[in-house]
Amino acid sequence: MVWVKKGVIFDPKQHIPFPDPIAQLPTPFLLNEETELIRIYFSYRNQFGQSQIGFFDYEMLHKNLINLNLNIGLKFGEIGCFDDSGLMPSSIVKISATSLLLFYTGWTTAKTVPYKLAIGLAESSDNGITFKKHSIGPILSTSPEEPYFTCSPRVFKDKNEWRMFYVSCRCWGKAASKYEPVYILRTIESKNPHVWTHSKPENVLHANEPNTAYTSANLVEIDDQTYMWYCKRSISDFRNNPKNSYTIECMKQNEQYKWESLNKRDFGLSTSNEGWDSQMVAYPYIIKIRDRLCLFYNGNGFGRSGIGLALWE
Repeated sequence: MVWVKKGVIFDPKQHIPFPDPIAQLPTPFLLNEETELIRIYFSYRNQFGQSQIGFFDYEMLHKNLINLNLNIGLKFGEIGCFDDSGLMPSSIVKISATSLLLFYTGWTTAKTVPYKLAIGLAESSDNGITFKKHSIGPILSTSPEEPYFTCSPRVFKDKNEWRMFYVSCRCWGKAASKYEPVYILRTIESKNPHVWTHSKPENVLHANEPNTAYTSANLVEIDDQTYMWYCKRSISDFRNNPKNSYTIECMKQNEQYKWESLNKRDFGLSTSNEGWDSQMVAYPYIIKIRDRLCLFYNGNGFGRSGIGLALWE
């Protein structure tokens, strides 16, 4: 089996009424398995170029967009807070029939580097139509061991344990007169999805490739084996150079609970020869519908060309 691309399902140029139409970081969850109705959160940019969170509902069976909402009730934080300049969705977890947890990345501007990031949490009691912040401050931010930033959490529940995979910035590197972050993937556990600490973070992907940045971890169980799809890029010249930009790859956990890279040709998702995802494939998010794996991702321009779908067939 391989990932088979099904094309663009959401084109921001047709739906986002702002100067820089973008639909970044697709974050889906299943609304109705029988009708294969999916709600997909994403980040768009307002008239000032600040990231905000919206969603659309998509009927898989009919390939039809039926609803678009650019206001889910999440406002920027007060001046000086970790999310006073932007919010991006990262992970959605259903905890009851109508209750959801939305883990997001908060942005604030900085002086010596372009921005600072931290991880926030919002809660919904109406099946994801609106959300309220769990707290004014972040649930995971900097620490003595992680002094730069944390962001892009993916949260999974396993029995009574919660596990978060997240991005940890290990430094800022200067490339072409501009500072760019270098980051790794780490994971931590918690008994409570509202409370997370940096104690004993475990590196998942790190300095084996010191000039590479990793994000968007997806854990998937297939035939009693644990796989993780993610994306990676170079730390320089990645915005317009397809050779250095985001690509989607996969690893499998072995019997010693170590991660082993798998053949990109068989398990990864590469750029197309032409079209909307010919320069990059980024920010994968995988959900399962009736034992079928569905991968939502961004193409060129970090989401400016839209959100696409691939199926494991």
